[in-house]
Amino acid sequence: MTGIIALVYAARAKKRQRCYSHGMVTAGMILGIIGICMGVLSSIYWGFNFLRILWMLSENNRMVPAPSNPEFFNGPGTPAAFSRYSESR
Repeated sequence: MTGIIALVYAARAKKRQRCYSHGMVTAGMILGIIGICMGVLSSIYWGFNFLRILWMLSENNRMVPAPSNPEFFNGPGTPAAFSRYSESR
């Protein structure tokens, strides 16, 4: 945004050559172009990261089917095993 404003003011100053030095006008144009490039690059970077976060959230929220083996739920470390352990104390 500020890069565009810098280019507008540099173009206005270039029309009024007698009021401003040529070096300041050139510096304004160069810094305006650099500002626009940095704004575009940062927008691409943050947009990519936002889309990556949305993709990661959608991956984590997918339902995983239960295993077909019923003994899987009776092994050590299951919530039922922990509740039996806490009751025996």
